[in-house]
Amino acid sequence: MSAGFVEVKTPDGLKFVDFDKKVIKRRLRKVGRIIQKEARRLISRQAVSAPGDFPGTDTGVMSDSVKATVSRSGHSVWIRPTKTAEMRDFYPAFVIYGHRGPKTDSQSQRSKKRKGKKVAEPRKNFIEAAANNYAPEFAEDMEAAFDEGIKT
Repeated sequence: MSAGFVEVKTPDGLKFVDFDKKVIKRRLRKVGRIIQKEARRLISRQAVSAPGDFPGTDTGVMSDSVKATVSRSGHSVWIRPTKTAEMRDFYPAFVIYGHRGPKTDSQSQRSKKRKGKKVAEPRKNFIEAAANNYAPEFAEDMEAAFDEGIKT
């Protein structure tokens, strides 16, 4: 379960139309909430984080922004931080990838290699870590959901 993508195959070559969408969506919603809770727990430490560690929390805005959303089709679930009213900019991206100081790029810069030194080093991706922690149970949960949701 890395980079937020997991492939789930239906049993015995069946297609998604052979399953009750409500059952699959319900199980995906449950799985999404579990991973959301784990991701929030990983960033709940009240401290300044070091590069390579999980981000610490100060106000809890980033923790509150982590949401789980099931797709309309019922084939997937997203766990991601969303932009909230308290965020002026979408700063979870700056935390995870790090950022450079303001005005470090020159006008003549044409290459993709960025100039300037990073002011804040990247932190560990807490959503990816939460998904990886839950990966063994995820396969079992989805197998149970497919068994329960098969149309007869």
